[in-house]
Amino acid sequence: MSADGGLGAWAWLAIALLLTQVALGALLSGSYAALARQGVVDCVQTAAAAGWDWRALNPWQPPMLDPTPPFNAAGALTHVAHRIGAGLLLAVFAALADAAWRHGRGREALALLLLLALQALLGWAAVASGLPIALVLAAQLERRADAGAAGAFGLSAGQNAGFDVRRRPEKPST
Repeated sequence: MSADGGLGAWAWLAIALLLTQVALGALLSGSYAALARQGVVDCVQTAAAAGWDWRALNPWQPPMLDPTPPFNAAGALTHVAHRIGAGLLLAVFAALADAAWRHGRGREALALLLLLALQALLGWAAVASGLPIALVLAAQLERRADAGAAGAFGLSAGQNAGFDVRRRPEKPST
C-alpha cells in the first residue's frame, strides 16, 4: 500500500467514474433518453424490449422519439447505464470517505459524503419531478463540485505521500 494509505488511488478512481457519470448524464439529457422511463425496473424492461441496443450510447446518433410513452425506448439503455454508474460512484465515494476518515481526514470525509448525498438528492428530485431544467442543471453543476473535491483530495493525498505535481523532478547528476 502507498504512503497515503491508498487515498490518492481512490480519489483518482472517483474522478474517473465521476467524469464518466457526467458524460452519461449529458448523453441522457442531450439524447432525450431521460424520457425513456422513470423507474429502474421500467428502464431495464424497456431496454430489454428494445434489444439492449448499444447504439443508444453513441452521442452522435440522433434520438428516435415516439409520440407516446416511453417516448425514447432506445434511450432506456443510457438511463440504465447512468443509474448503474450512480451506484458505482456511490460505492467509490463511500470507500474514499471511509479511507479518509481512517487516515484522520474527517473534514474531507464529511465533505465527500455531503456532496454525495446532495448529488443523490438532486438526481432523485429531478427524476421524481419530471426533469425540470433547473434541477437537471443543478445536478450537473453539483457533479462538477464533486469532481473538484475529489481532484483536490487526490492531489492532496499525493502530495502528502511525497508526490508534488507542481514540482518538476530533479535531473540526476552525472
